[in-house]
Order: sequence, then C-alpha cells, then structure tokens
Amino acid sequence: MFDKLKLIGKISRPFGIRGQVKLDIDKEISFLDSLDNKKVYIKSDLSYEFFFVEKDQIISKKRILTLKDVSNIEDIEPYVGCYLYTIKGDVAIETEINYHGWKVLYQDNDFGIVVDVIYNGKYNLLKVEQKDSKYIWIPNIDNFVKKTLKSKKTIYVQNIEEF
Repeated sequence: MFDKLKLIGKISRPFGIRGQVKLDIDKEISFLDSLDNKKVYIKSDLSYEFFFVEKDQIISKKRILTLKDVSNIEDIEPYVGCYLYTIKGDVAIETEINYHGWKVLYQDNDFGIVVDVIYNGKYNLLKVEQKDSKYIWIPNIDNFVKKTLKSKKTIYVQNIEEF
C-alpha cells in the first residue's frame, strides 16, 4: 500500500486556530488540480494516518489544507514537521525536473551546462553556459531538445545553429 503513495510536502505549521495546516510543497511538484475531497496520509514516527481534505486553498502563495474532523490547533500540532502523501494518480500532480547543473550535448559533443531555467509564459527556457563562458537560451521544446537522460543528467539538443 505505502509503495503507492506520492510525497507531496511537509506540514510546516498550523494555520489559524481551527486545525488548518500550512504545507511546504516539494519544490519539484506542481498541482494540476485541487486536493479537495482527496485522501491524504500523514507519516508520523513509523505509522501513517489518513485524513480527507475538506478544503485546499492558496493564501499568500502558501498552500493551506483544512482536514475533515480536525477542528482545533491542538489536533494538528503533533503533525508539524511530518510528511504528507497522497495516493499516486489520485491527484493530478506534475513533477518538474530541476535541470540546474545538467550537461548539454550538441551533435554528441559537450556544449555546456544548464545554469538557469525560466518560464516565458509558454514553455521553459534553459540558460546554458558554454565552454567559452558565453550564455545561450534554448527553448525546452521538441524542436530544440532532442532527448533528456535523467539518469545521466544530460540533455541532447538540436537545431541550435540559428542561435
């Protein structure tokens, strides 16, 4: 059962006095839908306890969860610092890859290292520092990124002659 769980974050502190929790989300995760009415698991010591999320909201750029049957701050305080999981596939979650430090190859030759990633509103751009200490921005789309090997932290690029 527990091998089917996906870590989504850590309870950082209570929020308010009604048992809500502030959740520090794993930096590689973005939610594509809400946790409303979803089952979540809190790992405390060696056990997992499950709760249903009554309300999932973003307040001041922080994810705040209201858990069903938790009505005061004392009920949630023992879980501060504990990890929160959901069932894989139960919530639409997108895992973002951190490309910082990845090697970039062009025509099977060392081209540079990814030093920054930004989102331009449509797709990510990879800032690559070349061997000559010059920088180039490469769109992370199929036309320019041929393949990525997560195990080797390597990105193969193509069609960059036009830059």
